[in-house]
Amino acid sequence: MEAQMLKEIKGSEIIDTGDPKTGSNFNKIRDINCPKCQTKLTKMVDIKQTHIRYEKCPVCYGLWFDAGEFKDYKEEVIADFFKDIFS
Repeated sequence: MEAQMLKEIKGSEIIDTGDPKTGSNFNKIRDINCPKCQTKLTKMVDIKQTHIRYEKCPVCYGLWFDAGEFKDYKEEVIADFFKDIFS
C-alpha cells in the first residue's frame, strides 16, 4: 500500500510499534536488502519532513520505515517545519 494512502487511513499509525530511538540507529546501516524480494534498498528522504529517512525498493516499490518513522511521517506538524530548518 502506498505510504500516502496508508498515512490517510485513521489509526494506521498503530502499525508502528517500535522504539524511535532504536529505529534511528538503523539510519546508520548502509546496505539493506528488501525483506520482500531481497533487492538492495534505496535510501530516501521525505520531501516535507526531511528528518525522516526511509528505504524504498526499486523492484517491488515497497517502502520501509524504521521504528517511529511512520508515526512521525503521519503526524506532520508545524514543529516539523522548524525541526527541518534548524537541523
